[in-house]
Amino acid sequence: MSEVTDLINSYKASELTLDELAQRFRARRWPGTPPPGRPPSYLEMAARAEEDPGSDVPDSFDDVEAAFFRHELSAEEYELLRATVAEALQAEDQSGGSPGGGAGGLGEVGRGERLAAQRQVDASRAKDHPDSPWEPAHG
Repeated sequence: MSEVTDLINSYKASELTLDELAQRFRARRWPGTPPPGRPPSYLEMAARAEEDPGSDVPDSFDDVEAAFFRHELSAEEYELLRATVAEALQAEDQSGGSPGGGAGGLGEVGRGERLAAQRQVDASRAKDHPDSPWEPAHG
């Protein structure tokens, strides 16, 4: 189990309110996702689009999505947590990487690369999960 899964389970067991869960999500550090490598040709890009996108990142927003698709979170709960995590990631980017400010961070992945990578993930997830209330990031 991961911290994210444990927090969701605490919420589902009424040990945390949704506001408390959101606050914990806002305060924690979320793992960055490095951008995928750029394929050398359109043919390879098409081939990669058909491949499995890979495994979920443990203790990341992937755990929130998994809970939503297992119907452990409603669309409203999911949307609130998605927005909370997006705010936390934006705060990390603006503060140099740690939720409270200061050092830490994304390593070599910059804001522009991160947004581009997130758009690719967003498009893939929207295609794979058409019932999701989630919309691709813009920016």
